[in-house]
This record gives sequence, structure tokens and C-alpha cells, in this order.
Amino acid sequence: MDQSEERISALISEIYDAALDPKRWPSALESARDFVGGQVANIYWHDSVRPVGNNFCQVGISPEWEKVYFETYLPLNPLQPFQVFCPIEEIHAGSEFMSFEEFSKTRFYLEWAAPQGLVDAAFSNLERLPTSSIGFSIMRGVQHGLIDDEARRRMSLIVPHIRRSALIGKTIDLAQVQAATFVTMMDTLAAGMFLLDDAGRLVHTNATGSAMIDASGPVKLVNGRVELVSREADRLLQEALAAAAGGPLTLRNKGVSLPIAGEDGRDFVLHMMPLDIKRRAMLGTGREAAFLVFIRHLDGAGAAAVAAFADRFGLTKQETRVLRSVIDTGSVPMASEVLDISPTTTRFHLTSIFDKTGVRTQAGLVRLLIEGASPFAAG
Repeated sequence: MDQSEERISALISEIYDAALDPKRWPSALESARDFVGGQVANIYWHDSVRPVGNNFCQVGISPEWEKVYFETYLPLNPLQPFQVFCPIEEIHAGSEFMSFEEFSKTRFYLEWAAPQGLVDAAFSNLERLPTSSIGFSIMRGVQHGLIDDEARRRMSLIVPHIRRSALIGKTIDLAQVQAATFVTMMDTLAAGMFLLDDAGRLVHTNATGSAMIDASGPVKLVNGRVELVSREADRLLQEALAAAAGGPLTLRNKGVSLPIAGEDGRDFVLHMMPLDIKRRAMLGTGREAAFLVFIRHLDGAGAAAVAAFADRFGLTKQETRVLRSVIDTGSVPMASEVLDISPTTTRFHLTSIFDKTGVRTQAGLVRLLIEGASPFAAG
């Protein structure tokens, strides 16, 4: 074994030692940074919708610069949007997406990167969630220059091991990221979303749900319990909650849908489903959450926008239903529950929609719809 092989072998051993003893991660990251050639190394997560994130572990940045990054400069980072959507374990450099000449003119560079002597970064996603990513990066200083082919090669040798070690040792707090991702996704929906406990008390709601409660329509809070303003609709909701108290099978594990006539003449539809262990894990919610409720305004403009979209791209009736439900609920599993079809069938129709529209993500579909009355709240 030559010297270079011995070095990489020792580094990989050090990375896996950190899985057994988290206190060794700073040393492992320092060794990884020095192996690739850089000034900073970190394992982090960023959200693609809200300007939030965190470092699970980092070396090379002072606490002051780290704090101001997440408080002020994260939303100004011109490279962050590209990072979130890169495939897992694929190696990229900031200079791929933006030349240094262009990067050096940004406020992010002038106020945060340049004072620390940072000029470029190599990064790779370790995990991806619907609206966020968990990544590993090496940031280079002026003395190292821009990321080159050798730096990419060296990153590719260690990234798979860093990913496995971080997941084995639970360095990456997926529950924290899933919870933050869930909040982000739900806050983008124009539908009101309510998590209820087994007694109908409110556990969590999104921004639209809070607005509905504040406006006392079509839903209100009474001693912490969610009630519908319409007495008849509330009676049906309470009956459904009582029926579900016998277990998810009482509702065939699929939930119920209720039309709601608002007192102001507006019409709404309510979708409710019980949450089992699998669904709680999918949503990243706690044990106290027993039901997931969506309340959506049946707005003519939103329906017209989807109808026009369907006509423009030649969507079938079922594809149109899937499109609307995915937009309303924010995810394929939840849309499948509402439509009472399997996730495989939903994905089949979604793939067909992708083929017809030429986009490859749900976010891309939303962007195409944004010119009309999108079911998503304005952000």
C-alpha cells in the first residue's frame, strides 16, 4: 500500500470512528478538509422554500460568522438553490453554476465570503427531502483556488463514507429536518391544514389555517378544539372524529371528505384522515397528532386555472384530478389518500403529466400554473 492509499484508508477509518463517537466528527472533518484541500468543512441542511438551515457539524468557521450566515446571509447565498436539487452523492462546485467573476459581485460574497477569504466550494447532497437537502461541503480559500478536477476526485472518494457514517451514527437528525420540511411544505399551501389530537384539539396548523381561525370561518377554536362554523358540517366532523376513535379501520384507514357551506356564501371542502405510525413518520409529526385535516376553498379561479392548464397540455380527467390533489395536499402519499388510489397509480399519472408538460418536478408544475390562480398561497 503506497502513501496515498494509506492516507485515504486512515481517513475513511477516522470517518467511521466518528459514527461510534460523535465527538470525533470535528477531527474527521478537519482531515477530510485537508485531504480535499480547503479552509472549511461542514455537514449541513438547507431548506429550498424558507431561508432556514443548520450545521450539524463544521470546522473552519468562527461561531460569529456561522451565526450571521444562518441569521442574515443564507437567503442571499446565490448557490444555495442549486445545491438543494442535486442528486445524492453527486459532486458539484459553486463555480459550475456561477463564475467567480459573477460571484465576486454578489452581496453574499462581498459581505460574508470575502472577509473570510473564501472563493469556492465543492458540495454533495447526503440526503434529499421534498423541500430541503442535507449536504457535505468543502469551502476553499484564496490560497487553495477554485475547485478543480483533483478536488472533485478526492471528494468522490470520501462522500459515500461520510454519508454512511453520518446516517449510522445519527449525526444527521432526520427528525429535525423532516419536521422543518413538513412545516415549510404545509405553509406553502392555500388549503388550511390542521393536525388534531384524538380529542379534536389543535396540535398544529399552517399559515392558511391560522388565517381561517383568525377570521372565524369556516373553522374556529373552542377551548382548544377545532370546530366548524357551520353547525351541520361540524356535526358531521365530530361524528367522524368519534368514529375514528375506534381506530383507523373504522374509517377504512382512508378518512372522509365533507362539503362545507360557509356562512358568507363561500363553499369549502374538508378532507380528514387518521394518522397511524407510518403516516406520522412520513409527516415527521409527534405521537399526539391523531388526524390530518385539510380545508380548501372551492374557488372558481383556482379550478379555472387547473382546467385551463389541463386543456393546454391535453391532460385526461384522472390526470387533472391527480394534479389538483397533489397541489392541494403537497405530496403524492397524501393526494393518494384523498383520491382513494394507490401511490403507485398517483405516480403513474404524475409521470404522464411530467411527460406532457416537459417538467420533472412538482415545483415545476407549480411554476407553470403560477401565471393563473395557483392553489398555492403567494409567498
